[in-house]
Amino acid sequence: MALKPSDFKTDVFADWCPGCGDFGIMTALQIALAELGVQPHQVVLVSGIGCSGKEAHNVKAYGVHTLHGRTLPFATGIKVANPDLEVIAIGGDGDGLGIGAGHFVSTGRRNLDITYIIHDNGVYGLTKGQASPTLKLGLKTKAIPKPNINQALNPIALALMTAYTIVDEPLLPSDIHLTSDIAYLRWHGKGSRPWYDYRYGVDELRPWAPKVQTIAEKVQKVYGYFNNHYHGYAVENCLQIMEMMGSLEPRQVEAKAKIESYRKNSVQQTFSTLESFGPPKDMSFRSLIEYFVPAERLKRAEQIQNDELQVDRKSVV
Repeated sequence: MALKPSDFKTDVFADWCPGCGDFGIMTALQIALAELGVQPHQVVLVSGIGCSGKEAHNVKAYGVHTLHGRTLPFATGIKVANPDLEVIAIGGDGDGLGIGAGHFVSTGRRNLDITYIIHDNGVYGLTKGQASPTLKLGLKTKAIPKPNINQALNPIALALMTAYTIVDEPLLPSDIHLTSDIAYLRWHGKGSRPWYDYRYGVDELRPWAPKVQTIAEKVQKVYGYFNNHYHGYAVENCLQIMEMMGSLEPRQVEAKAKIESYRKNSVQQTFSTLESFGPPKDMSFRSLIEYFVPAERLKRAEQIQNDELQVDRKSVV
């Protein structure tokens, strides 16, 4: 009996962050299993520790959630014990290329008939963003105090050097392949900066408008998600592509106008030396405050009522 991608879904809640690329990897895996024509009992998923490790719970098949960095030895043992099984190992860049790097090399040398899927985002996502072995030199995440001082490991090059038979890094396809009555599109951001700090230009978004409209004609509902949330880029880009498709509501038109006004009127903060301010009028408290605080900010501060403030007095030794 031919199965659909939905036949490889479980009732286990996938608790990844909204918009995470892990959802796309899991969905692609479910689609691939359905297209291969295999049954759930013919498949074993072996996962390690980290966000990617949860995938063994969310795909309907035999599953083993194993130790940190030990995904590939477990998968090797399963394949050797029962060569008829489709064995799929799943791990993150930290799990597979950090603590598990030795097993990654050895598994390539053995050249067994197993598939290894690496969720590579350059950080240890489950522990909030420390640098993984694939984080590029000079990039800084929120969990490290200074930019990364190490050169990034290239998993594709390492796999080719250690005799993996088929090595692939999936990219965005040129055509849209629909397999469900619901479409989910995600604009991830790009470039050398962290992906969430990227602002799409109008020319980059324009080709997507007809693609989204074509998809909308073939499915019941389309969900779009912009992951470039720094500086409000996600909201701005979302409203821009909706305008291109002619689907903005009045309140969204108003919101877009406010964003455009803010971008137009905002100026980059500049810093001056104390000498550039000139001497204060006198040494009164008011003059000193006016000396350092912009007049507009001081005006807003004067509107704060006394009962809205709480002052704690502490002795200084």
